[in-house]
Amino acid sequence: MSISLNTIAHMQPEIDLLRRAFDYAGFTLALTPLPPVRALQYAASGSVDGDFMRESNGINHYPTLLAIDVPLKRAPLWVQVLEGAECPAGPEQLSDLKTVTVLGYHYFDAIEQIAASERVQTKDVLSALRVLQAGRVDFLVLVKTVMTTSPKATGIALKSCFKAPLAVVDFYTAIHIKHRDKLPRLEAGLRRALAERP
Repeated sequence: MSISLNTIAHMQPEIDLLRRAFDYAGFTLALTPLPPVRALQYAASGSVDGDFMRESNGINHYPTLLAIDVPLKRAPLWVQVLEGAECPAGPEQLSDLKTVTVLGYHYFDAIEQIAASERVQTKDVLSALRVLQAGRVDFLVLVKTVMTTSPKATGIALKSCFKAPLAVVDFYTAIHIKHRDKLPRLEAGLRRALAERP
């Protein structure tokens, strides 16, 4: 099965986990790197068999996609600013500030504190980081692993704001509805792979 892969480098543990799950289910996993929104659209149209690491809000927007109902990862979403910049005093201030979002990521709409924020929309996480670096926005909301891998990959250092994440999101792999008969085997394979995880 060919699964679209959002082009982010920090997901290798989840890729390995999904590969094992597919092996246990009796399928071969082929990953197709695509930008986030295109990955979701290709999966929804059936051009690829599914989409990797997608939050449920993104999957639910497309009636042709089904989640493998075992989360690959539970990830806290942190408000992040450039290292050296001041953090907002609290989450209640975020609606007065400008943020950057990534096409194809739907969790932004579900976070109450940023729902009213003015937004600049980008095609991928790297573009979002560059918009923040250019000073066009005040903050962004991403998983913390992007913060730790960002300086190595882009030279853009970030820091987290607040003592707690803004939200916690579960990420799933979605498959096209034409593969619904494979869903029980894929879910069992993923449960097995997760149970073996150190």
